[in-house]
Amino acid sequence: MRFKQRVFGRLGCYGLASLASHFVFSRPQLENTLNSLKDNFYHLTYRILRYTHFVFTPVGEYDTNDKRAEVFYIKGRSETIENLATFVQGWSCLKFNNIPHDQTADSFNETAKIKGYSDIDFPMIRLAEIYLIYAEACLNLGDASPALPYVRQLSDRAGVSAPREITKDWLVAERARELLWEGHRRTDLIRWGLFTSDTFVWPWKGGSMAGQGFAPHMTIFAIPASELASNPELHQNPGYGKQN
Repeated sequence: MRFKQRVFGRLGCYGLASLASHFVFSRPQLENTLNSLKDNFYHLTYRILRYTHFVFTPVGEYDTNDKRAEVFYIKGRSETIENLATFVQGWSCLKFNNIPHDQTADSFNETAKIKGYSDIDFPMIRLAEIYLIYAEACLNLGDASPALPYVRQLSDRAGVSAPREITKDWLVAERARELLWEGHRRTDLIRWGLFTSDTFVWPWKGGSMAGQGFAPHMTIFAIPASELASNPELHQNPGYGKQN
């Protein structure tokens, strides 16, 4: 779950994630925030395994030249998932790995076999996300053009054409492409009113292979029964049964 951090003196990643839609910023405030963040954040460097150049998803397309599509492993896999319990159905995402910079996948293989879990650091926020947050904030302020030079940097790195204009539809797709597997999608879709919608679906949304909408109350998680039992002052969130 995401929590909003309402401390703007030191704008944390949770407060930053809500900048684009939960608070009203003037243009000067927005520019100052971006400039401050640019001085303190750097591109995350990570290794990407190179497998394929194309993938289509219900939330956007990777262009055939988009380097970000190389994170998918498709060998021996079907594109369609007909059974969620069948591991080889669907494509795997290998965006991050813990192979040391001075080793290859083959040389690291023996070490990898005895590791129970990956020990790679997980990025909480990186410069690309800051640029996209800035673009969304500009769009919500009525003029996204100041963000075009920043999103162009992302397009250049990915090897694709930059957008001529920034729209909500482009942001929905671009955040899926750029921030894939980084833990943002659920929060993004809730913010845009798309998470439970039956007009924006993907395979297995709502428990259906074709995808379907589901109850709006599920944008908020249920409080675990153990927590409710330990504190009589807590009440279950709406939609999850007994409220009192």
